[in-house]
Amino acid sequence: MNPLESFTFTAVAGSVVLVTGSPDWPFVQSVMGFVKNRKSVICFVVVNKTVPVSERLQEQIRYAESKGITIHVLGKMQFSDAFKEVANL
Repeated sequence: MNPLESFTFTAVAGSVVLVTGSPDWPFVQSVMGFVKNRKSVICFVVVNKTVPVSERLQEQIRYAESKGITIHVLGKMQFSDAFKEVANL
């Protein structure tokens, strides 16, 4: 996973799917800079399901959601299963 700053984007009008382990302020800010509709952003936050989600990560998730970004927290195994399911649609 590369920081969004390493890519060149033009404004995106459709849906955007992102994957991160930490939706922190710089991440959310960079997303807001290149999408036209924040509600079109779906972000998968991949976590280790054997470890409780930290308070810091919970705060980051709440902040991203407050900016209109849809967040789905997935374990590493759920992540690959989720994309396999999408491929079957």
